[in-house]
Amino acid sequence: PIFLKGTGNLVVGLYQDIAERMVGDIDFIFSKEDYPKAITVLRDNGYFPVHELRHIIPYFKRHYLRLKIKNNIAAVEIHNKLLIEKYTNEFNYSIVAKECQTIHGFAVLSYTNKLNLSILANQINDNGFLYKTINLRNAYDVFLLSKKTNAKAAVNTLDSLRHPLNCFVAACDEVFNKPASLEYHKTSKTRSYLRDFTSHLIHTRKRKRHYYLIKNYLFIREMLTILSRFIWHKGYRGQVLKKLKDKNWYKKKEFS
Repeated sequence: PIFLKGTGNLVVGLYQDIAERMVGDIDFIFSKEDYPKAITVLRDNGYFPVHELRHIIPYFKRHYLRLKIKNNIAAVEIHNKLLIEKYTNEFNYSIVAKECQTIHGFAVLSYTNKLNLSILANQINDNGFLYKTINLRNAYDVFLLSKKTNAKAAVNTLDSLRHPLNCFVAACDEVFNKPASLEYHKTSKTRSYLRDFTSHLIHTRKRKRHYYLIKNYLFIREMLTILSRFIWHKGYRGQVLKKLKDKNWYKKKEFS
């Protein structure tokens, strides 16, 4: 496994004090071939889902259900993808595995890939780029990682994702009062993004209005995606129909 996010950062000693970084899950990624094997090994050794599946099906999800073992605090997430489906060809296991480093016996991402994933987890997976917001936890990781690798050069390693990466670095530069390590590409598109970002920090009504517009847009897009998958993917369609026939699922939905 290649350890990701906060766990990977703790392994390499990124923080002066481990209490700087709260960790919700232990995230790691496997190759497409080893992903189902990892699930089987953990399930066979007493790991069970933390919560029942709330979505209809994890068919296109980036990771398996959160698992934990009895009497242990931490849950684990076994990933098979780093980003949402649209960008999996540009940033995936095969790409990061070539540059991963081994620290204290654990495989972790290179500092460049760590920085990019810290940004993209917010900008792409959590739609921060559309909302024009940043997560301070991710931003702090990027700030520390920018002292280990050149942030401006790191964002250039990915093509179609370069703009959202650069915008996040620009927002971090603004929030952390322009440290030298957070130099970014000053383009007209980035300046426009920064204007909206700072405006949302100042104007509460404007931020809320934008938030609800994007939230509704994403809901509609998700519904259309589900419909498309239902029509064109036989495996997805079969699992949805199976779930809809499950009486227990309806009972659980009443209390969710």
